[in-house]
Amino acid sequence: MQQDNFTKYLLLLCALFVMIGIVGFGYWLYNQQDTQNNNFLLSELSQINHTQPLIDLDYKETQPTKSPKDSIYSKDSQETIIRNLPPKPQHSAQIKPPIQGNKSIKPKVAIIIDDLAVPKDIESFRSLGLKLNLSLFPKHTFSQYNPEIAKTLDFYMIHLPLEAMNFKQEKVRVLHTGDSLKEIQSYIATIKQDFPRLKYINNHTGSRYTSSKNDMQKLLRVLDMYNITFVDSKTSTSTVIKDIYATRQQIYLKRDIFLDNQSDTKYIANQLEKALHLADKNGFVIAIGHPKQATLQVLKQYKKRLKQHYELVYMNELEEFLKTTRRE
Repeated sequence: MQQDNFTKYLLLLCALFVMIGIVGFGYWLYNQQDTQNNNFLLSELSQINHTQPLIDLDYKETQPTKSPKDSIYSKDSQETIIRNLPPKPQHSAQIKPPIQGNKSIKPKVAIIIDDLAVPKDIESFRSLGLKLNLSLFPKHTFSQYNPEIAKTLDFYMIHLPLEAMNFKQEKVRVLHTGDSLKEIQSYIATIKQDFPRLKYINNHTGSRYTSSKNDMQKLLRVLDMYNITFVDSKTSTSTVIKDIYATRQQIYLKRDIFLDNQSDTKYIANQLEKALHLADKNGFVIAIGHPKQATLQVLKQYKKRLKQHYELVYMNELEEFLKTTRRE
């Protein structure tokens, strides 16, 4: 009896070992297959071009463009617009040298929109899809967001307030005739710090200042220190800037025409026609407009024509073009 029990126990033990062996062998086979699969996947992944990201990290959801209305100076609305500004577009800053006799060369049109201080106004003109020279007021209480907005722009200018013959009320920091070289340098240094990429300035008012040779020489001397070029808005017929630039043998950049002295679409369209005629005649033109709804409307109407028959340029592109043609 004891012998039978021992035999049963031994058989049970053997069966248990056999089962353990089978389970172990199956586990080993499973691991081998898994390793082969992993090796195959690694081999396949190694063939993939990893220079292409699986997700476009540069994609940004764009905000819908709203129809522009009158400027709103509310802080909340300005901050909202700043947050919704699209990323800075990329454009080439180079102009190919003109080929003599090549009729395919389009006349150059540089349109400056100055008096810009309100984010909504800036975005309205920016969203036109036209290459415009947006000229921003220096940082002030009413233009406090301009330095941040400038960071999103491919190109910008500064609209520098200069002393006029008749100032009713100075609401912004103005350079006056008689200001010392040190005072001028201090102000320009502050502007340059707020707008590090600044290369071009045009004057806001300034009929008295631009008529003073001594004061303009001091200002231009300071601008030279910061590699900034002055564009004459020609707010006075007695401007001395042309004569100064002639002695310096530099390109004199000046306004040829104001687009919107009257806030009427017919008047503005007529002024733009005059500007385009000058471009056809001379090869280029510099026109100045302002953040007005009528100006915005006319530019929208002329958008297709401007793009098809003219080359809208930034001021640095126009200056390079003029240097090239002067050398020839």
